Amino acid sequence: MDRLSEAEVPVLSNTVQRIGAATGDRETSARDLANIILGDAAMTSGVLRVANSAYFSSASREISTISRAVVLLGFETVRAIGTSVAIIETFLKGRSHGPLLAVMRDSVHAAVQARTIAALAGDPEPEEVFVAALLARLGEMAFWAFAAEDQAESLSEALAERGQTRRQAEMAVLGFTLTELTRALAHAWNLGDLVQEAVADRGRKGLTRARSVQLGHELQSAIRGNGLESPEVERVMRRIGEHAGQPAKLVTERIVGSLEEVKVAARAFGVSGEITDHGEDATADTDEPEAGPQPSPKLQLRILRELTQIRKEKADLQTILDMVLEGIYRGVGMDRTLVAILTRDRERLNVRYTLGDSGRLRDAFDFALDDEERQLFRGVLSDQRPVWVSHLEPGRKQRWLTTSVRQRFAADFYVAPLVVRQRDIGLIYADRSTSRRGMDEESFEAFCHFAEECNAAIEQLTAG
Repeated sequence: MDRLSEAEVPVLSNTVQRIGAATGDRETSARDLANIILGDAAMTSGVLRVANSAYFSSASREISTISRAVVLLGFETVRAIGTSVAIIETFLKGRSHGPLLAVMRDSVHAAVQARTIAALAGDPEPEEVFVAALLARLGEMAFWAFAAEDQAESLSEALAERGQTRRQAEMAVLGFTLTELTRALAHAWNLGDLVQEAVADRGRKGLTRARSVQLGHELQSAIRGNGLESPEVERVMRRIGEHAGQPAKLVTERIVGSLEEVKVAARAFGVSGEITDHGEDATADTDEPEAGPQPSPKLQLRILRELTQIRKEKADLQTILDMVLEGIYRGVGMDRTLVAILTRDRERLNVRYTLGDSGRLRDAFDFALDDEERQLFRGVLSDQRPVWVSHLEPGRKQRWLTTSVRQRFAADFYVAPLVVRQRDIGLIYADRSTSRRGMDEESFEAFCHFAEECNAAIEQLTAG
């Protein structure tokens, strides 16, 4: 377990814990979650792919941003998708020994059933049950993804032998069971009480939510091993009815109806295809993303359309700012972007939201507006027009690009004022300092377009 956690999948361990920690009030938790997901281009793509699948989304329009996904699907659903995508996609990039894909398919099946069972039982957060069921065989996934070749082969041979149980085979080859590995990883990665309760075999006595997880796996195992019409499945169905307090007919209808959802979910998570020798889905795009988000005019257009849609829906200020920054970050292709709002006394800027920033940019904006060394930002606010600093006219460049600005900010950046009814209220900033890619006219025009849309949306929100 230590080798898996510390050597093989340290990034996954950190990511899963960070996603799980994104809780609390709506504003800060949604921001934290978006930052975690958007910090990884592959995860962003995976989350949006799953969010747009028929299993999770009934929206008539494509969801193009993480911000919009949170609005339409809810925070808990997006967090569940993020956790699931992080784990599945990381494991599919491992050595991927034969049983891995089968374990993943079974886990997705069990997770769909557990979510259905939780809903039948009146669980307020069935998405959390979905994730717990998906992770209930985490140890098996981790082993088959990252075990040494000889160890995986030895366990496969032992499991194929007759006359011994799975537990006996695992103990003989490994010295521990894969369920014990699941428990150890769940504890080490701080995956939450529900996962640990479900795999600790304590869900049978009074722990309703953990029992939903266990019943999801029992049902999946019975269906796979004996068929839907078997007595084994019928017995599990009765236990589900007792657990949920629902009549047998309703339980049967919901479970049978969810079987089609299993196929949809498996396709969405990329575990319905064949695995190549390298452990990747044969249909997946394996190109590595380039350094930094790359400009995408098509994505810009989709996000701008979503901005138009949320204006009609009268979305709140936080949703507007989230979507604008995501459009600049992913659509225009910036490494760092930030929104800062003027304080009530108009003496300082209060950073509201950042993307791609480790904290240094937020710290750089901690200054008083009357500071002569930062007059560039005061000038942008008073002029009420966007600025591309490397293209400032000579006089302003000499006055505004002070030593402090050159030291604390990127060598080149865009900054635009937020203006509502001719009154400046804040700034939007963007740069490519991390990847050191050049800034260009097309990107500046796109940045200005997003700033204009942001101003229009805020003005409409505050009208009347």
